[in-house]
Amino acid sequence: MDYRLLAQEELKSLPMLASASENTAMELEEIRLKLRSIKNMQDYYEETRKEVHAGDERLLALQSQKSELQLRLRQTQLRMMRIGRALDVLSDEERRLLTECYVRRENTPEDIMEVIGVEKSSFYRMRGEALERFTRAMFGVILT
Repeated sequence: MDYRLLAQEELKSLPMLASASENTAMELEEIRLKLRSIKNMQDYYEETRKEVHAGDERLLALQSQKSELQLRLRQTQLRMMRIGRALDVLSDEERRLLTECYVRRENTPEDIMEVIGVEKSSFYRMRGEALERFTRAMFGVILT
C-alpha cells in the first residue's frame, strides 16, 4: 500500500472536514435549543401526563441525536488535529507547497511554481520530499 496516496487524500479532505465540523456544530446548537424548549414545555405541562409522555419521547430522540452529533464532531476534530500535527512537522515552505497542491487546489503546478519561485524539476522534487515527510508524520511509514 502506498501511504503517500492516503496522505494526499487526507490533505484533500481538509476543506470538507472543516465544513463538516462547522455544520455539525451548528446542528448541535439547534438540538441544544430544542432540548431546552422541550424541558421548559415539560415543566409547564406537568399536570397532563399524555403531553409529558410525548415530550419524553422527543427528548430521548433529541438526546440520542445530540450524542451522535457530538461523536461525529469529535471524530472530525481529531482527524483535523492529526493532519494539522503532521503539517506542523514540515517547514513553512513545504507546508505552503502541500497546501497549495492538495488543499486549495485552485492553481496549476505551473502557477504554484511561479508563486514560490522554483523550476519544474525543483518543484516536483520538493513536493515529493514534502509529501514523504508529511506521510511519515501521519502514518509513520511509506510503502510503495
